[in-house]
Amino acid sequence: MKRRTLTRRAEQAAPIIALAEWARANKGSVESTIAGQSMLPTLSEGTRILIDLNDREFRPGSVMAVLSGDAVIAHRLKARGRTSRAHEYWIFAGDANAVADPPIHVSVVLGRVSFLDGKELPDAPSSTVLQRVMDVVIRATLEVDVRLARLFTRIVSRLFNR
Repeated sequence: MKRRTLTRRAEQAAPIIALAEWARANKGSVESTIAGQSMLPTLSEGTRILIDLNDREFRPGSVMAVLSGDAVIAHRLKARGRTSRAHEYWIFAGDANAVADPPIHVSVVLGRVSFLDGKELPDAPSSTVLQRVMDVVIRATLEVDVRLARLFTRIVSRLFNR
């Protein structure tokens, strides 16, 4: 079952990745519109953004566009895996979310997000003590095992991101 799920996800992602590669080679950026509230107060629903597909300097704190299933999401990069097991996985979170997303493979990171007018996005709003504790635990579980980090973030997000 797991193999079928991964194959289905790869099939869903293929057209978007192909479009991103074409845009990266030809124009280098894509305009989009924010849908949803996970990045409040930084990005509200309806905000026009620019995804720079050629900006490969990804720093924690930057807002990045990432492929999630068959959708593109804009979330803030919280941390990158450091150990040999985890170095290809990064942790993202919406500014309005109490818990980070499950670890995401670097191959589905599309590019850095800015406002359409070229202005930089503001820094992340201050974190609560709970968010900081969760970030530390998620980073630690990522370094041990990516599957453990995914499981942990899914369970905890069900509790806190309701």
